Amino acid sequence: MIKSGTYDIILEKPIDNKTAYYYSGKIVVKNMEILNLNIDLWVKIIDPIISKLVLVQPQYDYAGDFFEGYAKVKIGEKYGYIDKTGKLIIKPKFDDARNFSEGLAFVKYNGKYGFINKSGDWIIQPKFDWEESDFKEGLVGVSYNDKWSYIDKTGNWIISPIYKAGNQFSDGLASVYNGSKYGYIDKTGKVIISFKYWYAGDFIAGIANVSYLQEKPNSGTYINKSGNEIFSNKFYGEIAYMELNHLEKTELL
Repeated sequence: MIKSGTYDIILEKPIDNKTAYYYSGKIVVKNMEILNLNIDLWVKIIDPIISKLVLVQPQYDYAGDFFEGYAKVKIGEKYGYIDKTGKLIIKPKFDDARNFSEGLAFVKYNGKYGFINKSGDWIIQPKFDWEESDFKEGLVGVSYNDKWSYIDKTGNWIISPIYKAGNQFSDGLASVYNGSKYGYIDKTGKVIISFKYWYAGDFIAGIANVSYLQEKPNSGTYINKSGNEIFSNKFYGEIAYMELNHLEKTELL
């Protein structure tokens, strides 16, 4: 039974088999009837099996969306996690927190980042400087002593940390930055597509968006996993090139 009062809306309500409304804001309930809605609304594709409306008494300074059954919440300056009943499962003690992905969440504790499981236990001790993506395809990119590479779910380096930055694996490849250009590596660390891009996006269905911009204006294009160009996107290249020139001129002022 829902008691009368004002509640935070922190999950979603399905409309049909493919679409769900995501709500954020508050809802006023009295005698089991909804009296007033004060919400922001947007649409997103979601698995309808996990879709339901969760009402939680307002008690958090921040409440995120649910991922793998858990949502991060903030009390004061610390983050923890709740389940879909609103129960606090992992007490707020982290300085920063990411969403759960493949069973693990990236959190900051005493100035360093590590990974916890859904019980709040450390699976990978906090020793990393940062990460830019969640676990995907069993690996995640992390920064350690100003070097970037990929670890598995035990915390072991799968690829030696020799890069400056990188993105998550997708379709078996990840774009990495060597300090001057982006290229693509596989999960063994082998360079599959040489370092020649100013921008290198994730592969989706065997195709990635890349750009040579600094050397070749109007150079936005799409490549396959062999590095061969599929077709160009000159409009994208023109816009990005203008944005790059504007940034460089602003920095020089």
